Amino acid sequence: MRTGAAAGHHGYLHEAAYYASDDDLLAIVVPFLQGGSDAGEPTFVALGERNAALVRSALPARAKVRYLGGRDVYARPAAAIQSYRRLMTRLVADGAHQIRVIGELAPATFGATWDSWARYESAINHAYDDFPMWSMCAYDTRTTPAPVLHDVARTHPQVARPDGQHLPSEPYTDPVTYLTEPRPSQRTRCSGPPRWWTWRHRPRRPVAARSGTPIAGCCAATTWTTWWWRSARW
Repeated sequence: MRTGAAAGHHGYLHEAAYYASDDDLLAIVVPFLQGGSDAGEPTFVALGERNAALVRSALPARAKVRYLGGRDVYARPAAAIQSYRRLMTRLVADGAHQIRVIGELAPATFGATWDSWARYESAINHAYDDFPMWSMCAYDTRTTPAPVLHDVARTHPQVARPDGQHLPSEPYTDPVTYLTEPRPSQRTRCSGPPRWWTWRHRPRRPVAARSGTPIAGCCAATTWTTWWWRSARW
């Protein structure tokens, strides 16, 4: 049985956690993690070093929370999808009824590579939907550029607030629509159209999905994320 804001929800619950201070971050994250620990749910922190230390110091010592290296988990969009799907598969096989994760992307991803990560944020709404996963993605509104925050609102169906509310994100856009919209990366950094436009009715699985070899570049990230939602529900 699922707990918290995900009670009664089927599949993946993907929330944005906007914060403008350390207190805001803790007000969102600590109850989320403590609730998972108290319910005996696998509960993970994939934050940067500073925020991970902040959260660790605010949690009771008895809290059963596991810490992942945020920089390692979010090295590349394709690698993050692979890593989380492997983890969720194992946990569900072990009997987990819900898995909680709080994560954040490094500020460096808000630059030239952001389009790839925006597609990742959209695609995982489908890529993780066969797991009882509830995750929050933390974004500092003081330092995150406005265009990035706009994409965050469009790729997260729900928002977790410091006052404890969990509200729908009005600008949310379904991945089927979001992932087919022209993006700046296609116009400025990629030569030619993204490869997935040529797949038609039977998308081919990217070589990296079969071999584990990382794909480099923005077109590659587009290939990865689009393959996830176009494949027949995995």
